Amino acid sequence: MLFSVERGEKVSESLAKFGFVIVCSSMDEAICLVNQFAAEHLEVLTSNAKELAEKLTAGLILLGPYSPVALSDYGSGTNHVLPTGGFAQSFSGLSAFDFMRRVSIIESTKVGLERVKDSIR
Repeated sequence: MLFSVERGEKVSESLAKFGFVIVCSSMDEAICLVNQFAAEHLEVLTSNAKELAEKLTAGLILLGPYSPVALSDYGSGTNHVLPTGGFAQSFSGLSAFDFMRRVSIIESTKVGLERVKDSIR
């Protein structure tokens, strides 16, 4: 199959080598699959995309037909450094927070320590 787009031959070649289609029997099954796959980029093209997005796991979720990956990569200002290979299950995209040093500081009173002493032995 040759697509009638710029670089259509390249698109066809890439889909033939790396493309696949999965058909799910229900939206719940599709959500489960998407969350296990945890894609770097996920485009959601449904009538209830915003509602559905709250249930999905991906590095970046693009909603609707006017939010292509190219928009996030080159035009919207979102970070392009995203978790790949399913790591969106555990990690977020790179942000300014990744370059900040965070320190936890804990201070307890004698009474506070006595209250939790049995759970920390």
